[in-house]
Amino acid sequence: MNVTGSGFDDAIIANNAIRLVSNSAQCEVCKATSAWFTCTLGDGESGTYTTVVLIRGKGAAQISPAIDFTYAAYVESYTPTTSGLGGNQIDANNPD
Repeated sequence: MNVTGSGFDDAIIANNAIRLVSNSAQCEVCKATSAWFTCTLGDGESGTYTTVVLIRGKGAAQISPAIDFTYAAYVESYTPTTSGLGGNQIDANNPD
């Protein structure tokens, strides 16, 4: 996630942080200057969350309008593709 603005801490990059309200995901800061910082957002629960930018020693940034971040859940694959009480039921989502 890239964040631009002003007043970020370029001396101690860990002082810059992103928090998603009502989500425990952490955003590890990779690079920072006084005008921007970049962080890698970790795994989180699916849903849409309000983003809060925090600077240690300065507090929360003023963001208007609010910025939301959405975690989308998806299934890449699953097994078995056949099952059922009678056995050998074909999965309608995977008819192969």
